[in-house]
Amino acid sequence: MAEPQFSVRSAKARELAHRLARNELRIAFGIHKIRTDQRAARLPPTGSSPLAGDPLTEANRE
Repeated sequence: MAEPQFSVRSAKARELAHRLARNELRIAFGIHKIRTDQRAARLPPTGSSPLAGDPLTEANRE
């Protein structure tokens, strides 16, 4: 009888490596999403002046 090409141990190792890679991708995407959300929060809303609501600009305008 021929030996199986992959042992149970190597199949388990491949499964664990695959799960680790997927988890690393999820973490990397999560970090990217957090950074993107933070960057979007710092940008002014579309169509508004970048200085709208700035206390110094409002004081200078008066």
